[in-house]
Amino acid sequence: MTAAKLSALITLIVATCFLPVLVAAQNYGYLKDAAVSYFDDADVAMMLETVDAALDEQQPHAIREWKNPGTGNSGKAEVLGTLKSAAGAPCKRLQVTNVAHNGVSGRTSHTFCKETDKWMVVPREAK
Repeated sequence: MTAAKLSALITLIVATCFLPVLVAAQNYGYLKDAAVSYFDDADVAMMLETVDAALDEQQPHAIREWKNPGTGNSGKAEVLGTLKSAAGAPCKRLQVTNVAHNGVSGRTSHTFCKETDKWMVVPREAK
């Protein structure tokens, strides 16, 4: 095998090994511009507490809000509706809105089901 062919083969092997890693990393590139990328640990804790409070609320369309005066970041969790899983577990559709101190905002919706006293996100393909 010539040096040029060997070099091409090695390049192909290395590219094949690292391509899945590079593709996976690209899938999360959108997060660098998301509101949560500006959150500190306290903001994340407040956001998660708000999500839990909204999910635990008995009102069918509960809304819970949070704001960290130290960072200026804020957010909201809003129950959009309730349903049952195929196994009969209680589920809720939740919309979470986050706003960073610099005006960057984002909104996402997920379905959560309560399993063994804990709310779990339902993967999109499992619905």
